[in-house]
Amino acid sequence: MDRDRRYEKILDAIEDERKAEESFFQSLHSSKTLQEKVDQGFIWYPIEIVAVHYAIGESVEIKIKRKTTPGKDFFHKFKVGVSVQFFNSDPNVKNISGVVSYLQKDTISVLTYVEKEDVEDFYSGHSGLEIIYDDKSYQVMKSAIRQVMDSKNESVQVLRKAFISQSLPDNRIYGEDSAFIISGSTLNLSQKKALEIALSSRYLSIIHGPPGTGKTTTLVALTKTILQKEKKILVCASSNNAVDLLASRLHLEGLRVLRIGNVTRIHDDLVDLTLIEKLRNHPDWNTIKKIKIQADQILRTASKYKRSFTPEDKAERKRLKKESYDLRSWSRELEDRLSDEILSNTQVIATTLISASHPQIQKMVFETVIIDEASQALEAECWNAILKGKESFWQGITCNCHPPSKVRRLCKRI
Repeated sequence: MDRDRRYEKILDAIEDERKAEESFFQSLHSSKTLQEKVDQGFIWYPIEIVAVHYAIGESVEIKIKRKTTPGKDFFHKFKVGVSVQFFNSDPNVKNISGVVSYLQKDTISVLTYVEKEDVEDFYSGHSGLEIIYDDKSYQVMKSAIRQVMDSKNESVQVLRKAFISQSLPDNRIYGEDSAFIISGSTLNLSQKKALEIALSSRYLSIIHGPPGTGKTTTLVALTKTILQKEKKILVCASSNNAVDLLASRLHLEGLRVLRIGNVTRIHDDLVDLTLIEKLRNHPDWNTIKKIKIQADQILRTASKYKRSFTPEDKAERKRLKKESYDLRSWSRELEDRLSDEILSNTQVIATTLISASHPQIQKMVFETVIIDEASQALEAECWNAILKGKESFWQGITCNCHPPSKVRRLCKRI
């Protein structure tokens, strides 16, 4: 099949799937009153904002309570990690989108990227919180495929051609570049053979086998071995559970692992591996926190000046807002430096395939990309990670294990 035509069909298939999912979501909401959406669990209404504070980076966390049935469990479809938006009965108030970061009984916390002043409109009037459709993963996949189509990078061009022709000539590395001291003394013969083949591959290597044959164990050994010569490796999988498992195994091996992604979807046992927690646990974080608190206090003082104030009050309010803004800018600068330090000292970046384009690692390029459970992923997802590296190792399962329904549906359309 012609190169461009194949990837155009992949783009069409992704868009068809996106439209189908969006249509299904809209069908759940169409022709329904506000009360019907509340009864079906898609909306919390009315709500009360309990607290608003700055979190890590530019994010603001908004804590709310449901006004009705306080302190009691009730039916709803909200869960940690779901995309939501705040709305108000006043049509002039702009909705605020975010992600649920905490949920317990009648209390929800939402991470969003707005100014604290933008939340003020939701204190008055009738406000609510609604689950919304999120097509981010589809947009990320389409962006990756477009990059693949336009890329002039040699490795990308070689792999793009290989995926079409189903062959990959000249994939071996010879000489000193292929010389490693293999880590993992407990590996059996087949695992060691898979490791040797992977380490001598130039562009791509696939490790496959039935469940329970130690593919993940082999990937852990592969990662440790490659780190003898490389400073950093990107390790990915399609699901958060798979990434968490691999990150945990690598962490237990003594490697410096950083878990990237939506913190609300990362297992509680691995929160300490996220950038947010590494920042909070750093000795310099207290200084940044104090600056943020000071900026917040000054902003609250400025907010006390209402619309009907004297020219002197207006000037003072402007001065206080600028001082608050300057302090926040300073805290962000210090936080960025601290983040860069943590990223620099990290050996393994662990993330889902979609989050491989996460802003925290957006500008990073890796010598090696490892994809776990590759046969459970879409090609477009894999490309999003592959584009971050020069060489990739895929761990897959044998074909008698069925891929997810979304994979099967998209494959039929290509």
